[in-house]
Amino acid sequence: MKAVSLGELNTVDLNFIIVAILERRIVSCEEQNDLLKKSLKKALKRINELENSLRNMQERKESVKMSSNLKSSTS
Repeated sequence: MKAVSLGELNTVDLNFIIVAILERRIVSCEEQNDLLKKSLKKALKRINELENSLRNMQERKESVKMSSNLKSSTS
């Protein structure tokens, strides 16, 4: 395959080259987007787990507090 200068290419050739380059970038971006979506889903799941854990801790704390209040009021 011989080297070709840009001056020898016509508009259709240049457009084809540009489209090929853009398609490669789009595929790369789509792959990155898929990875980011997976990471975001994983992060959201972890956030939900932490929120549930925190909620459970707060409920236990309030339960213990109520239990100690009942004990002190009955004494």
